[in-house]
Amino acid sequence: MDRFKKVSKIKMQIKERWPMKTAINAAIVSFMVFVSFILASCDSPGSGMKTSPGSGNGNSSGTGTITLNLSGNSSRVAYNPKCEHQITLESFKEDTHHHTLSPGVTTANFTVATGLWKITIKAQIGASLYAMGSENVDVKTGQKNSVRVDMTRVYNIGEKGPGDGIIFYSPKDKNGIPKGFTITDTGETCYYLEAAPSDIPVPFGVFGFAWDIRGNNIPPIFIKIGTGTGIGAGRNNTKKILNSSLIPSVDVPAAYLCDNYISTNGKDDWFLPSSDELLMMLNNLHPLGLGGFNTSQPYWSSTENSTTPNAIVNTVDLPPSPFPSWSIGSVNKWWPRGQVRPIRAF
Repeated sequence: MDRFKKVSKIKMQIKERWPMKTAINAAIVSFMVFVSFILASCDSPGSGMKTSPGSGNGNSSGTGTITLNLSGNSSRVAYNPKCEHQITLESFKEDTHHHTLSPGVTTANFTVATGLWKITIKAQIGASLYAMGSENVDVKTGQKNSVRVDMTRVYNIGEKGPGDGIIFYSPKDKNGIPKGFTITDTGETCYYLEAAPSDIPVPFGVFGFAWDIRGNNIPPIFIKIGTGTGIGAGRNNTKKILNSSLIPSVDVPAAYLCDNYISTNGKDDWFLPSSDELLMMLNNLHPLGLGGFNTSQPYWSSTENSTTPNAIVNTVDLPPSPFPSWSIGSVNKWWPRGQVRPIRAF
């Protein structure tokens, strides 16, 4: 009997609580519908809510437009209508697009996903790289992004350089991109060596210039300067040679003439090449019929001979046939017949 009363009591309690449970369920359903409506409104561009623009972190959605104007790209390199332009769009989401613009085409529009993109342009004439540049752009949803890529000129051996000289050295990677070398006086990276278009003119009645006339004094003065040999050493060598004298225009004419050379367009950062730089210049340009080099007299380098650096300097000359290329020799510093060809690095 007692057990029956307990069961009846439990049934009554369930009946009393059921309406409350139904109300709670209804409230929960209403809340979920409300939340779904809010979320749907945030995702809808036409709902009056602002959409989240592409932040470049790879989590945004939507598309935007990149507008490229090649004819107005750069103040450093003018648009060349002979160039074909290879354009690569790289997303920081690891998405990549490649496009080619034919010669004469100056504008292009690209629709891409929102986010941060890197634009790389390579301008080519045939197989030769003429100029290149890159720029980052953060693409926003529905926006047009006008991009200006500042192009850098890419020079090839034998081409006219910015100093009105001739490019004779430019180390490049397998894709033809200049990879640079170190200049020893400042540690900066340069990408090209350029030779002056002609030798320093020799005065009438003489055959050339001395490197250091102090060895011809009475008594002779021999000064060990301490110069380098490799690519990138010539500018520092020239500074050391000039600093060794109180009257460089008289004592060290070869280095002085290079340091004071000014090209027709005003470049004044020329120097006497190291022996490796000089050898590179002569062997790269002379076979191409460029440079107008003197084949009967050796050229001065700025490198002292390693065995007798006080009195001997490395020169480069063209041996008689059948030797195929220029080679390094050495003569006394005060020998007055050396030819002088300034170079510059940039």
